[in-house]
Amino acid sequence: MHAIVYHGPGDKRWEEVPDPKLIDDTDAIVRVDTATICGTDLHILKGDVPAVTPGRILGHEAVGTVLETGPSVRTVREGDRVLLSCISACGHCRFCRLGQYGQCLGGGGWIFGHLIDGVQAEYARVPFAEALPPSSAPSCTHPPRSSPSTPCPPAGSGPRPSAPPPPSLPTRPTP
Repeated sequence: MHAIVYHGPGDKRWEEVPDPKLIDDTDAIVRVDTATICGTDLHILKGDVPAVTPGRILGHEAVGTVLETGPSVRTVREGDRVLLSCISACGHCRFCRLGQYGQCLGGGGWIFGHLIDGVQAEYARVPFAEALPPSSAPSCTHPPRSSPSTPCPPAGSGPRPSAPPPPSLPTRPTP
């Protein structure tokens, strides 16, 4: 497969790399259909994130299709479309249970393109695939009082919100 590979500040290359493989029973392999770039990727390319070492496949935001899952994955299956969030969630630690996925103690958090190979590639290994939404769920369950044009919450970033949005702030009278 081909991927964007970081080789140090200012040096990225579209290269042939090995296809990802399942490592843990809770992994999935996803064909990347669409990926994006954000400011964090630009900081990596400038050399501002020393934890990202040469040889790392970049990218942490993508939409893709599940091709394969590990034996412990029961919530997604081959053919499911998923949104791969920049923040991964183990789904089990106290922070994930509280919805604070960026603080994940179980190996999640910002890992794609940072601590493991990212998603600016043809295929990606997705840890914690069990935290992706169930394949039997609708493709998007909108929070209460939202319209179908409202973006769906990202899959893989933990459970979908079920609480209503916060109340509106009071308005001040016009003088």
